[in-house]
Amino acid sequence: MRLLLATLMMICTTAQAALVVPGSDAARARLDPVAEAYVHLSLEIGEREAGYVDAYYGPDAWAEQAKRAPRPLAELRQAAEALLEQLRRVDETGLQPLELRRKRLLSAQLVSARTRMAMIAGESLDFESEAEGLYALRPQLKPLASYDPVIDRLDAALPGEGPLWQRVDRLTAAT
Repeated sequence: MRLLLATLMMICTTAQAALVVPGSDAARARLDPVAEAYVHLSLEIGEREAGYVDAYYGPDAWAEQAKRAPRPLAELRQAAEALLEQLRRVDETGLQPLELRRKRLLSAQLVSARTRMAMIAGESLDFESEAEGLYALRPQLKPLASYDPVIDRLDAALPGEGPLWQRVDRLTAAT
């Protein structure tokens, strides 16, 4: 799922870089360098973690460069931070709605890359922080006891012998 999301985001970012929106030359000049550097960064991360980039359709030279001259993980992390800072400094005056979305998407992608690199480096994140960093969504976890009424209803509804999880497995295997 993570790979699919990363791929879709990379494709969207690259595709949006090529869109021609009236009056957006200045905006493209502000956002394109960050988008291009993000693609390079992603390719380099992909050299460190198999499957990070599951599809790439850009220039072959970019992928070859990532293979030929891999930077240390610490340097890649610094590059992600620098790109985030560069993106934060992009003046939004005159940006079209699509360009504003592109800027937000690039920011989310860079935060995701930063989070994944922290995980690759061995840093441990709690589930909520990991989800927020990777997917820009902080889940609201409920106490396990809050699921007891639903489990009780399932237990009463599913026929058969044995623990509930075994009965659920048998039911799903039969369908």
